[in-house]
Amino acid sequence: MHQTWPQNALFPNSLQPIHLSSYPYFKENCMITIYLKKFDINIKIKKGMTLYQGLEKAGIKIETPCGGKGICGKCRVWVQNSDKVPFTPHKEITKEEADHGLRLACQLVPEQDIFVRLGENFSYQKDTAQKGKILEAQIISRDILDPAIEIISKNNDFKLKYDREPDTSKPFSWAPGYEPKGFAIDIGTTTIAVSLVSLKTGKILASDSSLNPQIALGHDVLTRIQHASTPAGLKEMTNLVQNELNRLLDTTCKTSKSNKNEVIDVTIGGNTTMLQLAAGIDPSPLGVLPFKVDIIGGKSYPAENIGLKVNKSARLYLPPVIHAYVGSDISAGLLSCPDFFNDDKVILYIDLGTNGEICFNARGKRFTTSTATGPAFEGMSISSGMRAEYGAIEHVEVVNSQFKFQTIGNSEIRGVCGSGIVDFIAALLKTGALDSSGKFLLNKDPDLPKQENKARVVQINNKNSFLYGKGIYLTQKDIRQIQLAKGAIRSGIDIILRKGNISPDKIDKIYLAGGFGRYLNPHNMERIGIIPEHTAERLVFIGNASIDGSITLLTDVNQRYFLEKNLKTMEHLELGSSPEFMESFVKNLNFS
Repeated sequence: MHQTWPQNALFPNSLQPIHLSSYPYFKENCMITIYLKKFDINIKIKKGMTLYQGLEKAGIKIETPCGGKGICGKCRVWVQNSDKVPFTPHKEITKEEADHGLRLACQLVPEQDIFVRLGENFSYQKDTAQKGKILEAQIISRDILDPAIEIISKNNDFKLKYDREPDTSKPFSWAPGYEPKGFAIDIGTTTIAVSLVSLKTGKILASDSSLNPQIALGHDVLTRIQHASTPAGLKEMTNLVQNELNRLLDTTCKTSKSNKNEVIDVTIGGNTTMLQLAAGIDPSPLGVLPFKVDIIGGKSYPAENIGLKVNKSARLYLPPVIHAYVGSDISAGLLSCPDFFNDDKVILYIDLGTNGEICFNARGKRFTTSTATGPAFEGMSISSGMRAEYGAIEHVEVVNSQFKFQTIGNSEIRGVCGSGIVDFIAALLKTGALDSSGKFLLNKDPDLPKQENKARVVQINNKNSFLYGKGIYLTQKDIRQIQLAKGAIRSGIDIILRKGNISPDKIDKIYLAGGFGRYLNPHNMERIGIIPEHTAERLVFIGNASIDGSITLLTDVNQRYFLEKNLKTMEHLELGSSPEFMESFVKNLNFS
């Protein structure tokens, strides 16, 4: 990170905070101001309040599985000017992290105005649509609690009744002090996310995530299908993901002081290949025409089918699987996109990850398609790419022809994560370091920085690369990976719009799903050509919609019926056989 940053580099002067004066707790005796980078707003709180309490009053809920007691260490936030902000000691926070601003929201009692950067461990319960702002989508309300299970007890003899399964004669292992719980899962090609949910209150008790360990055997779906084409390879793939799911189950149960025997319902989102690998089903038919799916969505199975060590009577609900390359993660995610099933709207839904899935509602006509984007947007196929961790670049801007990099934790640059890549490309285009064809250009403009310690285009082994840290480069090959990913997803968007006979200016909203989407700049997405021109103002980020939808399916059984009914008419577009795809793909390789 450049040491020349101003103290307010996280919050540029050009961004004017929006005062949330409409909230009922906003009174004159609120003496502390919390400046939130993520929403470009400030919040007034009373002195003596914890940061967690103040954010909660403003509708921002940070996960605190321990109930705000400072035990679990999950409510992590980053603060600016850390030497002026009280420490919140915890075994999970190193001294270096604390020095760079890591704090626990539930333990931090601000003594003066502070700048705060939220992680991905929060939900926003208010409608955040502000004129001229692109902010988070409103989280779907989970006030309705109608789970798929019912426990029937008589004289300490317990029986389980499950949705659409009339047989309640089988006793199951239960204890009077148990509380029924559900386990929501999202198996992504790159990341696995889980949440443990109370089926008595609807509350999320604990959440966790990790890299999908299968990544060691292949970054993309087709590579994993190939690896699992033998019995030994399939077993290896299945064991990796099942062991990781049980590890995450153990972690969430330990965090929330839950017994695994209390988990009696499970929902799972994932692309079709990940689902079949988790269930130990040969995915080979998914890799060749006619792309046969051997797992059926819209029904329940024993939870032991994916090796989960939960209650032996636990069931697993698999949301509808739309196509071989549009899985239950997309159908579950659509529940976080409330306008998608409104026949009066034109809605585009994009899940931007290793696989790019697109759903489109053209006033009641619904289409879906998918593209192989690869892991470039998640930083996984970039030579200096990394996860969203300490030292990763998450935001890039150009000021007076100089690159300004913002890293997680305000630390020295270690690499770039997915949320920083779009900004990076836009900045390179703005300075002329990169042309629209994706080619690096050696500096010829005298205004561009040329000092040894400045970010610039250099030659490595007679090939142009971009130096942006100590021995850290973005190479021409890296740019190509980003172009391939961008070209694939944009071509899918263009084709699905043409199928619906809709021009981009007629789109009411574009919902973008994906864990790192919260940090993307919509105008930079438009600048490099991921989304159509003049649509940035209609872009809404909804985070990991798959896990949110899976939680909804645990807490409201009626949403299962809703999806099953409304997805029957979804038409799938096969891009591989589309004569216009390759032409569109080649055109979209360029940066607009």
